[in-house]
Amino acid sequence: MSTTNSNINDATVESNVRPEYDDEIQKIADYVLNYSIDEQSPNPTDAWNTARHCLMDTLGCGLLALRFPECTKHLGPDCPDQITPHALASLAPPIY
Repeated sequence: MSTTNSNINDATVESNVRPEYDDEIQKIADYVLNYSIDEQSPNPTDAWNTARHCLMDTLGCGLLALRFPECTKHLGPDCPDQITPHALASLAPPIY
């Protein structure tokens, strides 16, 4: 049995021990956290433009989804009487 598997088996709610991440997941996380786009990057302008377009596309898809009842029904509370006292903002009027 590998170390990772034994850590998963040893992790319980009572011990609060978190198993090690898979090597591939750790490499992806390190890349995302440590990579920076600067003037030495191969195409810094393209990288920033791509990131901006991805963000605009994500926001546009989210706003378009507000027109569809099947999407807006997911905006309501998880429970009928749920109160979220420290919520930062309301995304849309309640439609539930």
